[in-house]
Amino acid sequence: MFAADVDKLCSSFVSVFQQVVKPSVDACVYLVKLTQSIGLQGPGTMLTYLVGSGLFLTWLRRPTTRFTSIEQSMEGEYRFVHSRLLSHAEEVAFYGGGAIERNALQRSFDALMAHVRKGQQFRYAAGVVDSIIAKYAA
Repeated sequence: MFAADVDKLCSSFVSVFQQVVKPSVDACVYLVKLTQSIGLQGPGTMLTYLVGSGLFLTWLRRPTTRFTSIEQSMEGEYRFVHSRLLSHAEEVAFYGGGAIERNALQRSFDALMAHVRKGQQFRYAAGVVDSIIAKYAA
């Protein structure tokens, strides 16, 4: 049991080194060498672009949380309409309300799907802008 815990601990340390320490050291070494080669203006310009593009992309992605919360709300409404139909199926069948309930379900589903489609289009467009800024504009 103890050996397995030591193995997990060692794997965690290696992971931390690979994901945090090594990139940080690489960035510092690169910054020092770049400053020695071309002066402080080059790294300063790069840092300014990095911060500016990061702020712009954060601002651009802001509506994503709103899309997600509205989507969750609409999914809940659709589930409610569906469960209401399941719990009152006998009454609906007895009074011949199948068409009305089908229309209510269809309206709820169509609204949900339209919103999901709109959210996916926004995320795709934001991803394209993100790729252009991160890969090509830099």
